[in-house]
Amino acid sequence: MQAQEALNEDAHVEGQVAEILAGLNDSDVENQAPINHIDDYMEDYMMDKDKEFDDKLLDEDYISRSDAYKMLSLQSTKKYKANITRQFHKMRSAKRTHIVCVTDKNAASLAECLCSYHAVIKRKRTKDESKYYIEKEGRNLEHNVGCLRNSANCPGNTTVRSEFMQHVKALHPISLATTGKEVAMTLAEKERMIVPSKQAKNVLNKRNGITRKVYRNSFKEFPYHEKFFNEEGNAKMELHWRTNAEGVGLAQNGNKYFRGYEICATGIRNFVARVGIPFYSFDACFSKHLYYTGVYGNLVALVDTKAASLTNVPVALTTEESELESLYSGLFKVSGCNNADSELAKQMKEQLSCVIGDGAPQFFNAAQSTLGIQKSIATCSLHVKENARKRCKSGWNEKLFWRLQKARSRRERDTAWADIQSTYSPAAVNYLRAQLDDDMSAHGRPWTRFAHRHKEICTFGRKGTNNPVEQEHSKQVPMRHHEPNRFLLSWGKTVREREDIFLTTAEKLVGKILTPWADRIFENNHDAMRTCQIGNGNVVPIINPDAVVEVVEPNENGNARESRYHVNLNARTCTCTNWIYCGIACCHALKAWDVYHAQRNDIPRNEFSRRIREWAVDSKPWFLASKFIEAAEILKTERIKLPADANIEVDDKCFPPVCLAKLKPGRSVQQVAAAPQGRPRRGRIVRVNFCGNCKRAGHTRSKCRFMPVWFDWSDDEDNHFQEVYRRSIPGAQ
Repeated sequence: MQAQEALNEDAHVEGQVAEILAGLNDSDVENQAPINHIDDYMEDYMMDKDKEFDDKLLDEDYISRSDAYKMLSLQSTKKYKANITRQFHKMRSAKRTHIVCVTDKNAASLAECLCSYHAVIKRKRTKDESKYYIEKEGRNLEHNVGCLRNSANCPGNTTVRSEFMQHVKALHPISLATTGKEVAMTLAEKERMIVPSKQAKNVLNKRNGITRKVYRNSFKEFPYHEKFFNEEGNAKMELHWRTNAEGVGLAQNGNKYFRGYEICATGIRNFVARVGIPFYSFDACFSKHLYYTGVYGNLVALVDTKAASLTNVPVALTTEESELESLYSGLFKVSGCNNADSELAKQMKEQLSCVIGDGAPQFFNAAQSTLGIQKSIATCSLHVKENARKRCKSGWNEKLFWRLQKARSRRERDTAWADIQSTYSPAAVNYLRAQLDDDMSAHGRPWTRFAHRHKEICTFGRKGTNNPVEQEHSKQVPMRHHEPNRFLLSWGKTVREREDIFLTTAEKLVGKILTPWADRIFENNHDAMRTCQIGNGNVVPIINPDAVVEVVEPNENGNARESRYHVNLNARTCTCTNWIYCGIACCHALKAWDVYHAQRNDIPRNEFSRRIREWAVDSKPWFLASKFIEAAEILKTERIKLPADANIEVDDKCFPPVCLAKLKPGRSVQQVAAAPQGRPRRGRIVRVNFCGNCKRAGHTRSKCRFMPVWFDWSDDEDNHFQEVYRRSIPGAQ
């Protein structure tokens, strides 16, 4: 008000108007709040430890008694880092409520209260819209010296209201993957709030919107998101709903129950099809949300944006209630790979391309049905190693496994396999024997470097591991604690970040020939080329590009013995296998090419640097800077867009997946059905506990064996959900 009044004055000193407007904006906190998040923003603002509590807020009028009491509790929590006020129920009436210190809540009367803290909430006339206020006369919000609040015996020292604690600044940067103990330690260190670990974890969940209400309402936004992404967002999205739920006992009344979705960023997809590295990684990860127990499928590609390593790029995302073949089929479908004219599908079907998964039959079947049985589908060598390690009861040696995986010749492979047979336990040996048979079979799943070479699959410097999607999953751990709707939007933000990287890289590539990673590999090989020689050094044979050329390289250990490699320029092969391994000509091939064209003298000196680099990468678009820049220009018009909060519409007929009694990990149906349900001891009257989650006797919510429910047991409108849940409990009649 003071800023507004000052703004209405006639005369102002130069610059005064700007200061007044700044003060006006600061005083109106709601204007700074994001749309649809005003309440949360206001409480975040009030619980900021760097801002003092404004006592003028206590002089306002309130719609309800609870709002007035909440403001007093907020002032107490912010000032003393604890909720140390309570309503004095012995003197409570419809028109007056006394608030006292927590140490006096059980006093016989107000006169016998030891602490001086006292406030009164009064009710106004019924015709007034604002019905309650905090009386100024007699208000004392300070605690006297004799109060027990500062002693260890005070019951309020370790009590903080969760609805306030979730807005403290220290919780804002904490990941959902953080344990309750770590959250409690952070609150104690940064906010001086002493709270139990379980409450701290619950508060962190509430802070991030993991509540029944938020979870349930999030599914109502999906139809709007699907329409937005398909029409305006430069993405392709398809939702799947369960409209006929009669099989589980729900009436068909127009309600829709979530089954899953598929989404692909079309701009990223087109960019990857033009200049992406043909290495396509597929895998699934499980949700960590409190209520959603589904699975997320990811398609991740590679793009050359930096010299150190290739960049992982999320292309498509799917989710379903379990890891089925349809989860991976959805990735191929939404990215357009089931279309014969798709550029991305054509790239995947190339013999050079590496399409890799974790070896799951669900993915293998989906990939073969889309790309054809002639396409070799690789398996992650890291998954093979872990499965072998679990079966190896004794003698496990990881170095032996990687010797087998990285063997470049039949001789190296046989030697490594003989050592494994004599070292590993029989179970691990039998497993690896089956994997090696599948590795070299015509339609098998290659996972060794030897098999990749024979099937002419390029892994671009990776030792046959599914790293791109695994690394993306590790970054998605905080996102996997969200419900599918928020996970979708977080995934969209990740895509935006990758698009920014591509556009920034394109600006840096102006005037260059190769992309960063390819240029680094080329320079390393070009430097090593200088130590290679053809012939005996005095006489160099005439090179035929269609015939094998012998290239000699000094031994890496400095011994007198030299290494000899055979290069075929037109076939683009070298017995060192680094050419097919990285997709870029090795030092031996560069030496042969250099000598060949020196003998022919057919390349001008000013073009030699460009020609040798383009030949080294076979003029592939994913390694050429000019092609990258062209694709980035097109990407500028195809970038993914995210919906604005203010425009979101909801559909009240949309619900989460049907809530059934699903066991928590580690328990079988037989164990739950046979488990005792709280038998009272003989001759003793025992109070039987009822679980707030499954409503069965004998245990509490914290000890319940089933996943939490998203409906409300006390809401009559959810009776049909309650009945379906009761019938799904193992052993229920």
